[in-house]
Formats: sequence, C-alpha cells, structure tokens
Amino acid sequence: MKRYRLILFMIICSLLTACGQTISASETVIDGETASVISEIVSEKEVLPNSDKDAETVTAGLPSIRESYSDWQEAYLDYMDYLIWIDCKEIAENRGKNAEEVYIQYPKEDFGFDLIYVDDNTIPELFVTTKSFVGGCWIVTFFNGQAEYNRFDDESVWYSPRSGYVSSCDKISETITKLENGTFEVVFNEEISDDNNAKMSQYIETDRRLSPEWGSYNDIQRRLNDSLSIDINVNEGCTDWACAYLGYIKSIPATWYSEWEEKAVDWFYTSSFSLIYLDDDDIPELYISSNTIPFGEVVATFSEGRVEAWHLRRDASYYIPREGYIEENIREGVYISRLENGHFVVKAYGTRYEHFDEDEKEYDWYDWMDESVTREEFYSNMAKHYDKEKLVYLHEQTYPFWEMVSILSTGHTTSENHRYQAVLADVTWEEAFDLAKADGGYLAVITSDEEYEVIAEVIKAQMLPSNIFYVAGQDYMNYSIKWIFPDGREEIGYKPDKHYYWDEWDDDWNSFKKGHDDWYNRWGKDYSDVCEYGVLKYNKELSSVYLNFAPSDVLQYVPDYSGKIGYIVEYDE
Repeated sequence: MKRYRLILFMIICSLLTACGQTISASETVIDGETASVISEIVSEKEVLPNSDKDAETVTAGLPSIRESYSDWQEAYLDYMDYLIWIDCKEIAENRGKNAEEVYIQYPKEDFGFDLIYVDDNTIPELFVTTKSFVGGCWIVTFFNGQAEYNRFDDESVWYSPRSGYVSSCDKISETITKLENGTFEVVFNEEISDDNNAKMSQYIETDRRLSPEWGSYNDIQRRLNDSLSIDINVNEGCTDWACAYLGYIKSIPATWYSEWEEKAVDWFYTSSFSLIYLDDDDIPELYISSNTIPFGEVVATFSEGRVEAWHLRRDASYYIPREGYIEENIREGVYISRLENGHFVVKAYGTRYEHFDEDEKEYDWYDWMDESVTREEFYSNMAKHYDKEKLVYLHEQTYPFWEMVSILSTGHTTSENHRYQAVLADVTWEEAFDLAKADGGYLAVITSDEEYEVIAEVIKAQMLPSNIFYVAGQDYMNYSIKWIFPDGREEIGYKPDKHYYWDEWDDDWNSFKKGHDDWYNRWGKDYSDVCEYGVLKYNKELSSVYLNFAPSDVLQYVPDYSGKIGYIVEYDE
C-alpha cells in the first residue's frame, strides 16, 4: 500500500511539472499516512546551487535549479517554481505544516510575475511577488549562464530602468540596491527623512522610478516559452548582416516589452529603426528607438556570424560615426561606451550635478568613475575619449518597422519608384480616399523621409501656400501616426519629425486655427470627428511642407476654405 501511494504521489508531481498548473486544496487531500510517505522521500536530497546560505534541499519531483543555463528563459522558468517553493517552506515552518504538502496545495496564481530591465544589458530581470507584506518579493537576474536572486521585505519595489538601481522601503527605512555584473549589492540604507531622501536622489530619481506591473504565472510562463523558441532560431541560416538583423527585429516583440501579444506589437510598431555606421568596417549597425524613456534604445552589431545588442538607458543618445563611441545622457549621468572588435565596451561614466540651491547659490559637484572630481577634471576626462563636436544624434533619420523590414529584405524602401499626383478638389477625407482608389492609385501612405521629400516637391510645384492636401495618416496616441492603406489595413508608422506639428505653419494657417475653437482646442474633449486626418501644407516662407491634422470634412467647420482643399494620390508604378 505504501509503495502504491508513493507512486501515486510522484505521478501527481510529474503532472504538475509538465502542465505548469497547481491543484488547489479543494481538489487534493493528503492524509496523515500519505504525508508520512512524503517524509520518507526526503531521505534522498539534492543540494541546490545559488541558494540561501544554508543549502536548500528538495524532494524528487519538487522544483530544482541547475548550476548553469544556456538561456535566461530556461533559468527563469525554473526559478519561478523554485521561489514559490521557498515561500511555501517558510509558510510551512511558521505554521507547523509539511512543506511539500503546502507547495502542492498552494495556487501559483497567488504570485505575480513580470520581466523588467533593471541593468543595461539585453537580458531582462524576473520579478516575483508574493502579493503580501509578509512574503515580500524577489528579483532574479541572469549573468554568464547563472541566475541569482535577491529578496526584498516588501511586496513590491521600484526601479530606475537600465540604471541598475532598485529601491524598497518599509515603515522605517529606505534601501537602495545596485545590480551590477549579475550581483546585488546594498548601496544605501537609511531611516526615512527629508535629509536621507536627498541623499537617496544621488542614486535613483524618485520621479522616474517604475513599479513592476506583474501578471499571472501562466502568462509569464507562456511569454518565456515563446521568446525562448524565437531566440533560439533568430539567426538560424543567416550568413549576412541583413538576414541576421531581420531575424533580430522580428524577435524583439516577444522579449522587449512588458506585455505580450497585441499591446507588445502595438508598442513595437511605434518604434523607429535605422542603419548607422558606428565603427569603421563595411557592415552597418542596426539602431532601434522605442521612442520612450523606460525602454530606451538599442544598437545592434553583426560580427562573426552573430548579433550583439547594446541597450541604452534613454531615448536621447549620440554617437560618433566610424569611431565607435556612444554617449548616453541620463539627466546628470553620462555613460561612454564603444564598439570594439564586434563587442560593446563601457569605457567610462560620470555624474554631474549643476544647479542652484534655494538661495540661488550655485551648488555643483562632479564624480568620475565613482571618484569626486572638479568641473574641469570632469570635462577633461570626457575629452580624453572623443571630440564632442563630432557627436551625431542617433535618432537623426529613422524608419518605421515595416520599412526597415523592406530595406533589410530588398535593399530599398517600399515606396521605391512610386509616382505621386496632387489633386485639387473640395472633398472630405473619406471622399479623397475613395477617389484615389477609383483613379487606380490610393491616398498617399508616407513611410520614409525619402518619400516625404518626393511628395513635398510635388506640393511645392503647385505654388499654393494656402491649400491643404489630405494624405492617409490619422492622429494616434503617444504622438504617433496611424496610416490607412487602400485595403483598409491600418499600421502605426512613420512620422516626419523634421516637418511635424503646426509650429512651423504660416501665419494664415495659425490665425485660422485659433479662430475655430471646435477644431483647435481639442484637448479634454471628444474629438473623434475633429482634428483627425493628416494634411500637408506648403510654407512659402520656409520653403518646406509640414504635416498637421484636420477634420475629415474641413468645410463643415470652415466654409470659407472652399477652393483650398486637395489630396495626394500615390501610384505604385
């Protein structure tokens, strides 16, 4: 009988492991005799690496972790269950229960999980919370094939993305932990006070901290398994940089953002891409901007058949073409890295505080490589690495996702050799959309700076500075543009950064806008039918064409604009 119960128990454990699910207390009852069978299994113990100071042990069928992993996804999948096991053992000890029984009955959905970017490498950290003040939370990092976790006493923490700093507090004190090279180290631990809060700001900017947005066990398990399968095959069969970069950017939605599927894809398609020459070889580097501060930027290089990516902490970095240097500015922080022989290397970093106190007295201090220096020494150290006059903004000329896919796949943009025509007609946006298709083309979808400049020349040739021309763009959230294709398909994509918004439009247009509150003062209102669709307008004084947004029916709001409306037709041939 005892032997059969043992076999039954092991079958249950193996099913739990294979299915990634738990059995609640209402579904499984373990009586005293079965519990004694479990205690006999504990005779064969496995010592766990990377565990607490006192070596952890588990029973066969319960979670275990290995000394090393080839993929961070595999490590995190193991550590998710292992940290639940650790918490269950503590619960069992406090309540005088059997640890194995508590683990089997404990619902995994009572924990929360998230992938966050604490330090500045390409691998996210795993956040695990017990959703309770008593149980606290963990952050797991993966470095050089090994995983390490750090426990925090509270149920949640705050982190400054890509800076390495994590802050937590109880009712008495604030603690700041630094994650660096796979190791957690406490760098600040003081009682809560205004003075200590000021000291804490030297490490972490409280107004830019993020809190993990944890999801369920099943969701994070699915994300890890899906991204694992994508990462393994990202460069399979690629022998050139274009193929490798194409595989890399297609894998990013699975691993870069904190939510999966539709939201991840939407955010990723608002990103910007370009090819730059960072070092002095003939292979370009791939630049990706998330257009957000938390996710920052990525520069990827191709060398010896592999892609290596370097995550930058913010969306405001510079580089020196052909010399390899990258300068990151994070408020007071300056980080200098360089691409050398196919690898990104941190060359130097420093911190500068240049401000005035309440009495308007100048108060400056500078650190270079964690040592206090003067202002002159700070800037002298920067000059030893590169000439700041050579720096170029990384976001100088970029493409949306699908344009970069076309460039990597075919060598040119999707609008190569397209033809454009400006048509004058008092029509609505919907009418322009249908008329363009009826004419054998479609309302212009702009996908690159090159295409924008071609269309701009078509409009300039009309010499009509008071006219507006509809294009197939629509105002979208987060200062993005949604482009509507002739088949009705919609994609978030290209935005002409150098020719955007109404600040550069002529006085005639600005006066017109300010005179129509229903159009101009749209914020805080339901403007689903107002200020929606993209219009291009020629500014004669600046000799440039700028993009703005207008109602789908301009004449409904401004009848005296009759005779000043048109649209741009795009033809593929």
